[in-house]
Amino acid sequence: MAHSEKKKRLLPIAVMLAAFVATRFFSVNIILIILVCGVIGALDTLYLQREGGRGMIYLELFWSFFQVGVFSIGGGYAAMPLIQDQVVDIHPWLTMTGFADIMAIAEMTPGPIALNAATFVGIQVAGLPGAR
Repeated sequence: MAHSEKKKRLLPIAVMLAAFVATRFFSVNIILIILVCGVIGALDTLYLQREGGRGMIYLELFWSFFQVGVFSIGGGYAAMPLIQDQVVDIHPWLTMTGFADIMAIAEMTPGPIALNAATFVGIQVAGLPGAR
C-alpha cells in the first residue's frame, strides 16, 4: 500500500479520536469540533486536488450543499428546490429524472431528507468519496 493511501485511511481515524478526546476530557464545544473537522476536510480536498485533480468536484459538492444548508429554512422539503437548482440547473450533474429518482430514494430511507439527498447526489457525482 502506498504512503498516500495509508495517510488517506488514517486521517479520518485520527480526526475521530482527537474529537472524542477533546469533547470527553477537555470539554470542547461540539460546534467547534464540527468547524475544525470541516476545515480539515477542506484542506484534505485541496490536497487531493493538488495530487490528482479529482478534489475539485468534492469542493464543488461541498460548496453547493453548504449553500443549500445556509439558505434552506423549513426543513428537508423546503430544501428540495434549492438542491434541484444546484444539481440540475447550476451544475448539470443530474438530469431532472435522475434528481426525481434520488429525491424519492432520499424520502424512503430513514434520516433527514436533505442529508440523504446530499449523500446520494455525492455518490452519483463523485462515487463513494463524494458521500462524505
